[in-house]
Amino acid sequence: TTRTEKINAAQGEDASRLKRYSVVVGSFKNKTNAYALKERMQNDGYNAVLGENEQGMLRVIVASFDNKADAADSREAKYAPNFQDAWLLERAY
Repeated sequence: TTRTEKINAAQGEDASRLKRYSVVVGSFKNKTNAYALKERMQNDGYNAVLGENEQGMLRVIVASFDNKADAADSREAKYAPNFQDAWLLERAY
């Protein structure tokens, strides 16, 4: 499944790393929890970035792509074994 929402880079994050389709491994209202998972992912070698939607939910994004097929393939191949609930986010503009 793919969820569509307006999302921007969280404060201090690199907005250029958010493309149209992203693989999300965590979603938090609590900033401490979001930053903790992002740091854990970075320590594990992932290039994680935080996105924030209009409701203030923080999305921990581990990969971002221009097309849906690449994002889905990445989620299945890299993230599904460790993150069963990883999901795809389509960025609305």
